[in-house]
Amino acid sequence: MISSATTPTLSPYRPGTSQGVEHALRALLGLPDAVALRHRDLVPEREQRVWLELEIGPTDAPLRLRLGESSGASEARTPHRLQLQVMASAQDLASLTSPLQRRLAALDRTGDPRRDAFLAAVRAHRAAHAVPPGELATIGPQELLLRLTFRCNQDCSFCWQDRTWPSPPLQQFETWLDEAHQQGVPLVVLSGGEPTLSPHLLPLLERARSLGMRTGIQTNAIQLAKPHVRKGLRDAGLGYASVSYHSHDPALSDEMTRAPGTHARTEKGILAALADGITVSLNMVLERRNLARLRETATHLATHLAPAATAGNPLTLSISHPNAYFNRDQWLQTMAPLDEVESALREAIGILTTAGVQVRADGPCGFPLCTLRAVPSAFALDAAAAIPDANFGARGDAAVCVGCAVRDACVGPRNTYLERYGERGLVPFATRPSGTSSGRNVGAG
Repeated sequence: MISSATTPTLSPYRPGTSQGVEHALRALLGLPDAVALRHRDLVPEREQRVWLELEIGPTDAPLRLRLGESSGASEARTPHRLQLQVMASAQDLASLTSPLQRRLAALDRTGDPRRDAFLAAVRAHRAAHAVPPGELATIGPQELLLRLTFRCNQDCSFCWQDRTWPSPPLQQFETWLDEAHQQGVPLVVLSGGEPTLSPHLLPLLERARSLGMRTGIQTNAIQLAKPHVRKGLRDAGLGYASVSYHSHDPALSDEMTRAPGTHARTEKGILAALADGITVSLNMVLERRNLARLRETATHLATHLAPAATAGNPLTLSISHPNAYFNRDQWLQTMAPLDEVESALREAIGILTTAGVQVRADGPCGFPLCTLRAVPSAFALDAAAAIPDANFGARGDAAVCVGCAVRDACVGPRNTYLERYGERGLVPFATRPSGTSSGRNVGAG
């Protein structure tokens, strides 16, 4: 596994939802702060039913309970009826059992708001901990990535996110931004979901500017079609916009983003941003559906969007190798094998390069370098040194990769790709191509 000893670090995010559950439990059960209380969720994160295991009192002799929503026929009539099961009881705490049972029954009968507050606190805690670790903020030597929200005005079928995931408060993002600045990270990228839907976007851009950091956003550009949005971004110090763009064909694009009519709005936003002098870099997720029409998409970009850029501010394109989707069945149907991707990339990159569009297909979301063998302009041998370690967690080595001459400079194939296709399309470099020889250190992990 590839590792780095110089990657900056961020303080962990503690959403405080566990304390919220404890507070709601104490109010529900009438327990004073002096009585020890511990809780554990018994239900998988994506399920809605609330069912907890509780321990009340000292750890060596607690009252052990299970508390949550009842199931069965009665649930249809009173869907939030609470049920209490006594699992074990220390002798000196046994007297609590009957009063607790009577208290919960009374709360159910009266529809007491403390009951609903408890259920809401558990679901909020569950939602906060459903977000994969490290996805809210990712840091590397050259870049801090912050995901401001998981809300989006599209619903891309290839997305790995759940739109119901909650986001931290502005103060937490400000803390991470300050920490990155203190460690010398020069660039902050604000992402989502769709970051233009977050109220935190402009304040964070302004804070980054005040710290002397460069800034970028990852967006679908729908909001960029609005003049007041572009003005707000420019005034806040936006450096560039990385725009999701997956096909020139409106029907195919709208199918992939599951947001009818938004392709036209994305193109309008791109053209408006370019006209305003905003640097635009397109990002394309390449899978089976758009792979077959990649040549046509490249021609459209070369003839319709690239001419809107200026010589000093040209259009660029990065092409991404998708990871497993939130809908795994969808991913299994649409992941393209690397040997099919290689020939299509070669032709498309040739069209775009001729039109002055710089294309990259390496980096943290990119392809193994052997897929780009015929288009060396699309990768750099020193690029992997700047990639955050977190981005390598989803990557692995196939046996064929061990002897590759550029292994130290390559992100490697995605683990999900290896599960689906094995070593298909992976052809190691026998010799190192000309270029920078620096790369990341390859460890034994």
